[in-house]
Amino acid sequence: MLPFIIPKFISGIMIKNNFYMEDFMKKVVLTALLIVLAGTLAFAGGGQSKSTTITMWAQNSGDDLNRNRQMMAELINAFEKESGIKVDLNIHNWTEASRTWMLVSTGGDAPDVGDMFWSWSNIQIGKGKAGPMPLDQYKAQLHHERFIPASLADVTYQGSVYGIPWRIDVRPLLYRIDLFQQAGIAAPPDTWDDLVNYGKKLTTKAADGRIDISGISIGYGIKNDSQDFLHWIWQGGAEVMTPDAKTATLNTKEVIDSMQFVRDLVHTHEVITKDLLDPSYDGGALWNSGKSAIRPMGGSGTSDYPPEMLPKIKPAIPTKGVRRTAYAGAGYFGVLHGTKNVEASVKWLEFLSRDENMLQLAKMVQQYSPSKGASMDSYFASNEWSREVIKCLEFAHTSQSPSAAWSQIAGRAPGSPCYDFWADVLLNREPISALAAKYNAQTQEMMDKAQ
Repeated sequence: MLPFIIPKFISGIMIKNNFYMEDFMKKVVLTALLIVLAGTLAFAGGGQSKSTTITMWAQNSGDDLNRNRQMMAELINAFEKESGIKVDLNIHNWTEASRTWMLVSTGGDAPDVGDMFWSWSNIQIGKGKAGPMPLDQYKAQLHHERFIPASLADVTYQGSVYGIPWRIDVRPLLYRIDLFQQAGIAAPPDTWDDLVNYGKKLTTKAADGRIDISGISIGYGIKNDSQDFLHWIWQGGAEVMTPDAKTATLNTKEVIDSMQFVRDLVHTHEVITKDLLDPSYDGGALWNSGKSAIRPMGGSGTSDYPPEMLPKIKPAIPTKGVRRTAYAGAGYFGVLHGTKNVEASVKWLEFLSRDENMLQLAKMVQQYSPSKGASMDSYFASNEWSREVIKCLEFAHTSQSPSAAWSQIAGRAPGSPCYDFWADVLLNREPISALAAKYNAQTQEMMDKAQ
């Protein structure tokens, strides 16, 4: 109605006062146009454009939650300043992590971006409808060339890419420098044969025949979380299942030979204390007390050990059985099915993939970075311990599995085939071949149900 009122109003002004007509008409027309424009903008969306906000869920990684929040806030603010995209970060406790991502992958509420792990299993659970989203069309923007190749296993599944790795925990071999010098050994063990030979030289016994200092220590004994088991079968050239997650492979010569080697270290070569058969055994405490010389799978951080121990221990690349592998776990940033902000989420991942941002993330959680550029920074390169651990990344074997039943198969309690197989190997009750057949059948049953 406004355009029809204006001419009538103007004509009345012209009759009364011709002198001000021209100037006044310009002002009225301009005012009318501004009113019309404001009304149009209000009708279209409230007069202001809304910026995109993406949601992100992450774990409280690292030992300092306040540092975590502060450094993530710095990255988020820098990203918003560069792109105009806001990031709403929600940090969960690690104790809730497995359950959280399981629920997401079964169709529960999901963020746009997640700090995730065990991508292979969650992809299988989600079946292309929930959980991790493939990002093949954005592969160039994810810049996988910036990362150490071994770390990309955790974000790649059946040829598709699912995000970027951002932290990696690799397990180096550790050895006691002082005990090696006393035994006249100049270098860390390189092969399984070296483990046997060095272990015999380094083991000392008390007058009653009990081992005082173990040449070799195993982390968890019979009460393990399956990591020890996986470490040894992987170095022995074996896997738990085929890559398509259809066939269990625990009943193979490689698995049997690997487990026989471990059993012999304890019961034949006697280079590992039999205290590990006690459920209360703690290999970490044994190591920290100076009662073992070689830890084939140790922690990668110096904070894992008492300060007085650090001058006496060194990390090294893992030994080679059939192959040289180091147990590794990685966290990755990925996009979730259901998001309406794929482009904005990928931009956030690209921002985080830059060397300087990967370095900040590594500092935030006090862990090693899968980024090539960050790993070469003086923050790592100037430290001898870090340099040796970074060498292990070349041999990293992902802790991922292609089966949706992986959390059951490699669980941390009795009932898990890997857990029970390992305990029975150490307890020396049945032939290894019989154990392999038994636990292969259990694993196959779990895999079939998951299919």
